Amino acid sequence: MFDALPPKLWTPPKPAIIRAASLDDINRAMPLLGTFGAASVRGFRSLGASVARRSYIGRTVDTSNQTTYSFTSVYIGTAAADRINVVCVGSAAAAGRSMSAAAIAGGSASIIKDATNAGINTSIIAAAVPTGTTATISVTYSAGCSGCFIDVYAMYGASITPTATASTTATPPSASLNIDARGVAFGCSGNNANNDCTWTGLAEDADAVYDSPFRGTSASAEFATAQTGLTITADWATESFPCMVLASFPPA
Repeated sequence: MFDALPPKLWTPPKPAIIRAASLDDINRAMPLLGTFGAASVRGFRSLGASVARRSYIGRTVDTSNQTTYSFTSVYIGTAAADRINVVCVGSAAAAGRSMSAAAIAGGSASIIKDATNAGINTSIIAAAVPTGTTATISVTYSAGCSGCFIDVYAMYGASITPTATASTTATPPSASLNIDARGVAFGCSGNNANNDCTWTGLAEDADAVYDSPFRGTSASAEFATAQTGLTITADWATESFPCMVLASFPPA
């Protein structure tokens, strides 16, 4: 009686739906791909280290009169083989000063950018520090200063060689900066007046008086796409000898 049944029909499987990977998908996959040593993909520098990122840690202040400021036992973030500590530094003095040397964790730090306007000095320094969670950070000036602050960052997945730097003493301080895709940018500004600063182009991380009436501020941002001549401004409510330095770093 089964001979009368119709043959079983074959039904093909449903076709797969394939969608293009989003930027978020790619970013989530980077660390995993890097773990297995995947080769570079066109449009990216190297998988696993192709997205530079930064973490703001905090500020330390010294209001004593010094030529060399040494900040001891400063927390510098989670240790990693690719950690670079970037430090925004500001100082005040009766006349113009320049930074002559810098060190982080006992090793020499690169003075990425240094600028002065009258007695206001701002700088960005950086050093590769793969081990440890605390360090001494020291900066030396051409002559004595009345006070100094450091804003400390930990940067990962980046090159220590900057893409671009800039400085200005304009009122308000404003300059353009080139930034790599998946890169990081930092800014530091000082002012001889104790009032707020508003950043454009970067996100403010710190803004406070460090040696009254001198005030300093630092800002940073990560960028998914390349920026050509991005305008960055540190606009003080009342400007008195303002000074600003900028630096951007590419992914490693």
